[in-house]
Amino acid sequence: MLQNLLFIFTTAFASFAFAHENVLVQSPGASPIEFEKALHETKTWTSYVDLQVSRIQKNIRQEDKVLSLSEKLQSSPTDLRNTLDQMQSESALTETSLHFLRDLSEKVLAGTMNPSDTTYYKSLFCKASGVSSDAIPSECGSRKVDLAVIHRQWPLAQVLMIENKRVNLEETSPQIPVNVSYHWTLLSNSQKVISFYGTYEQFLQQHFVSENLVDGTCEGFSSSIDDFEVSAKAIVFFSKDCTKALIEPDHKSSFAVWFEENKTWVYPVGAVLLGGAILSAQGKNIVIDKP
Repeated sequence: MLQNLLFIFTTAFASFAFAHENVLVQSPGASPIEFEKALHETKTWTSYVDLQVSRIQKNIRQEDKVLSLSEKLQSSPTDLRNTLDQMQSESALTETSLHFLRDLSEKVLAGTMNPSDTTYYKSLFCKASGVSSDAIPSECGSRKVDLAVIHRQWPLAQVLMIENKRVNLEETSPQIPVNVSYHWTLLSNSQKVISFYGTYEQFLQQHFVSENLVDGTCEGFSSSIDDFEVSAKAIVFFSKDCTKALIEPDHKSSFAVWFEENKTWVYPVGAVLLGGAILSAQGKNIVIDKP
């Protein structure tokens, strides 16, 4: 428990203290063309969409869990399914995770198992193969993801993530293996992230409501961003003549206000916790008194 708390706190602390790129967020009324132009002209900015894509595609903790499955290959295929189901539902699978799961499913399928397990691991093999490459194995059924339908249903979305695979909604509709659950993520530079886990058919049945990241104008705005890392680095783009830092005296998020009011003890405690994490890794103990 203490190790998990140390990981969470030190990760957040390090993200705040050592972040180099600002995150450009688009106000709802801003021109998308001017937004993209400003983004390309300023090398120290990354878009909100690109930040979210990077987070989805890089998940070291997940990959560690997936790779640890090699220790459970002696378990029965049925017992292993429970662990695999939990991992798949927790978060979008990275490229590394998909490659490993494809290899794992092939090895399991080479053994003897009941029909239900055979169907399960064939589906896992198809999913891992179909997402991690453009070539879906011939033994896997496939269907088209209709991007036009998705764009009509969620017109403010700019990018669709299928697990870790980025698909711009203006692209040609991709093919995916059928009868498989995926992590579907809709991303926009002006809207909150929308996520869903399920089949393609279940995804299309959802009625998500888009929520602006920022409301208002250059003269005055409010934010619904509750993400610490984004709030600390966000620049709001209103027009080519107006960009403003999200955290300003009149526009701080509740977390930013709390951080500002308590930074006299947060920084020292953060440093101590960071040291504690290092000492813990060396097999040493550390006692931290509540400030």
